Amino acid sequence: MDKRKKRVLTVLAFGSCILGWRLYVLFFEYLPNYRQRTPSTANAAPVTPPPAFQNNASLAPVTSVPKEQDAIAALLEAQQEIAERPWNDSPFIQPVIVSNDQPTISTTAEPEEAPASPSLRFVGVSRTGQQWLAAVDGRIVRVGDALVDGFTVKEIGKDWIGIEAAGWRHTYHLGSEKATVKRATE
Repeated sequence: MDKRKKRVLTVLAFGSCILGWRLYVLFFEYLPNYRQRTPSTANAAPVTPPPAFQNNASLAPVTSVPKEQDAIAALLEAQQEIAERPWNDSPFIQPVIVSNDQPTISTTAEPEEAPASPSLRFVGVSRTGQQWLAAVDGRIVRVGDALVDGFTVKEIGKDWIGIEAAGWRHTYHLGSEKATVKRATE
């Protein structure tokens, strides 16, 4: 036999083994009724049929409800409450109830002035491993280093540096002399 015929015969042998295995799994694992029709031994116990559907109207009323049904009842009640809300309301936001008995308190404070942005010469960034470095005013700084007038380096990005002082964030971009100023919490 030549080499080509041996390869074809080998592929056919493996293929037939895989096909036989898949048929076995199909009949004995995924079709449980096939097992019931074919007795495996002579002393096998008879297979009991599944219980027939009974009419619940003829049964006595249930006096105690299992815990699973309590949870289901609570879930159905919550779903009904959500379904009764107007369409514009989000089910994930709890409604805010404001009573007229108490005066409303304004929590917005007057915005304080941001400190003036320092005059920095930001000329470049570099990355060593997972750490970003920036060239500012002729020196190399990293996150956490202190700069002029109480400013601290908070973030360094691909082409920007963020410094912070007194709760205000000043962001400098390469090629720009002016900083973008906003609250540090924003």
